Amino acid sequence: MPVIEIVDNTTEIIEADRQ
Repeated sequence: MPVIEIVDNTTEIIEADRQ
């Protein structure tokens, strides 16, 4: 599921940016 992978990667980037 490429879409799920993209969403997961984007979520990780957002979480890292918030910290």
